Amino acid sequence: MIQDEEGRRKGAVHKELAMPHQGFPQPFNLSPELPVATVFARTPSLDQLLLVCHVTGFYPRPISVAWLQDGCEVPPSPVLNTSTILPNADLTYQLRSILAVAPRDGHSYVCRVQQWTPMHPQSLSLLSPQGKSMKALSINITIMVLHHCTWCYTCR
Repeated sequence: MIQDEEGRRKGAVHKELAMPHQGFPQPFNLSPELPVATVFARTPSLDQLLLVCHVTGFYPRPISVAWLQDGCEVPPSPVLNTSTILPNADLTYQLRSILAVAPRDGHSYVCRVQQWTPMHPQSLSLLSPQGKSMKALSINITIMVLHHCTWCYTCR
């Protein structure tokens, strides 16, 4: 540390340290990563079926996850629980949405995942079917690009 004539401290900058990022990796730009959704069911009791939609591997962070019952969005309620968005080790994100329903209620359920990215301003949407079966199922979903419209898909 250098001091002036009155004893006040003055900062000193080393020539080599004044050049930002020299010798260090440059900040990287992550390209958008599309989400992967897995849908499965759990039966914690005879009178309750938990439909789980696990969405992972997406970047950037903004994403929308909703459950559709017979093609209509399920509104927020005590039977719907969606986690906060959590980071993954690879700098992507994940979240989980759980919908509690009555077993064999006769409805079809779909987990809809929508992601908007600056490079792709249209909505990228995953539609993950959950049928009327009580069996747990795991489905890897393909991406469908939506252009200014919404597609509804229900499994039979």
